[in-house]
Amino acid sequence: MKRAPQPRQRVNLVINAPPELSFNYLMHFAVSPDGRQLAFIPSDGKIWVQRLDEFTSVPMRDTEGAQSLFWSADSRFLGFKIEKRLRRLEPATGKLETLCDSMPGVDFSWNRDGIILSAELNEPIKRANIKDCKVTPVTRLDSARGELFQLYPRFLPDGHQFLYLSRFNGSQGQNSIGGLNVGSLDSTRTSLLTRKESNAAYVAPGYLLFGNEGTFLVQPFDTKNGQLTGEALPLSEPQAAFNGGDAYTNFSVSENRVLVYQPEPQIDYKLQWVDRNGKKLDELLPPGKYGRMRLSADGKQIVLARAEAGSHRGDLWTWDIERKIWNRLTYHSSPGGGFGVWSPDKRHIVISIYESGVQHLYLKDADGSGEEQLLPASANWMRPWDWSRDGKFLVYSQHSETSEELRVLSMTGDQKTPQIAIGLGTDARFSPDGQSIVYASDKSGRSEIYVQSFPVHGRAWQISTGGGDSPRWSRDGKELFFISPNDKLMAARIGANLHTETPMPLFDLKSSEDTEFEVSPDGRLLLGVPVKEVTSFPLHVIVNWSPGLSSE
Repeated sequence: MKRAPQPRQRVNLVINAPPELSFNYLMHFAVSPDGRQLAFIPSDGKIWVQRLDEFTSVPMRDTEGAQSLFWSADSRFLGFKIEKRLRRLEPATGKLETLCDSMPGVDFSWNRDGIILSAELNEPIKRANIKDCKVTPVTRLDSARGELFQLYPRFLPDGHQFLYLSRFNGSQGQNSIGGLNVGSLDSTRTSLLTRKESNAAYVAPGYLLFGNEGTFLVQPFDTKNGQLTGEALPLSEPQAAFNGGDAYTNFSVSENRVLVYQPEPQIDYKLQWVDRNGKKLDELLPPGKYGRMRLSADGKQIVLARAEAGSHRGDLWTWDIERKIWNRLTYHSSPGGGFGVWSPDKRHIVISIYESGVQHLYLKDADGSGEEQLLPASANWMRPWDWSRDGKFLVYSQHSETSEELRVLSMTGDQKTPQIAIGLGTDARFSPDGQSIVYASDKSGRSEIYVQSFPVHGRAWQISTGGGDSPRWSRDGKELFFISPNDKLMAARIGANLHTETPMPLFDLKSSEDTEFEVSPDGRLLLGVPVKEVTSFPLHVIVNWSPGLSSE
């Protein structure tokens, strides 16, 4: 008599970054379809590959700047993108070659016939055969109904059907909201599986695994009929890292149930005053789940997002520093909580919140009363950055098809939106006199700090010399602060005609986890820092993972 096959024992692993490197939050990684190899991109920007039956990972040469990792169906090759080129790597030999000199897309999937699916914002899913790299659409983007994007294509086992996420702007009613869909190489017709918004993957012998704001859900899936059956049930795993704006849960799963994910760090932040040497002066608030803080112009109030316990969601609140009083600003319970920018007179706050696939700009009374007023020229995926001291202009960022543009909105009279910068332009701030603007942009290939006159004319002057983010003016406009790539707070004096001295480090922020800072009128710095130091975010691996459903 033959014994009944016994279920394979589950094994849990934790993979840390290679020595002297770190894993960033929401980093790129991909497990091979056979579950034997894991590729990832740590803080050095190179691809590393680790066999799961070995103890150490190996760096892959000539892969600096790699993005969008994906495996061939036979697990022999690893595909990735550097700038516009699509390349493939054979980890066993280190052999590297270019598949296509130019390939659009930010996310890919590769079947056994050499066909690669690609996806990018504001475009339908496309296909290309690696033999000729000719790109053709395999879906249609329903712009008439407000469809914004189709992302995260993943081939199903037959190599013809595929999963993808569709998102709508939510303005055309409930029936226009997207979700997980099934498409096919044989037709541009698609069908909706579920209104859950997430990346998803197939797991043998018949399940879909996807996320619900970081919580894993698994549901039986009939590949023949292309339909979900039963109900979606949550897994017992800890909440995974989640990007609400992109509806992306950071996981990768093999066909034979090797699940790799990055857990969501449960981190409290403390808000404290420090001097320019980093010496602690006072604590503003006890530790909590805070973020996206902005001081008012007089430094007496702060607007910030407060997260709900055990959730990626939250709302905007204001805190009166002198009176020590909280005031709730929004009631949306949106992913990330939203963003807020004070008017100079503190009577209003411009907010953006993510809801149902959209992120517009709204004007809100600072005391929380009244209705939220949609601002003109509101497109989508918008974030406010600063309100000029004279109250006339708001600078904000807006996603275009290929980048994030900085634009200015007149807050008095006729509203216009002249373009300030092309490329990734973020965290822009007006100078106190309103005659200059500073921002971060990656137009050089990495994020650097630039300053230019306002209204915009002439050249933009680069301030940072080795990378930088989060620029801030001193309240007298004579100095700029920013964060360097090695997490130091930098300062640069501003001279005539926007010329600056060489930036100098002030102190070490001691954490890679999104340290925030603001500059008060009296020169103190307000820091939002993790209660415990976080320098890396490890990956969790579950071998022989099981859906654990009664139908199994």
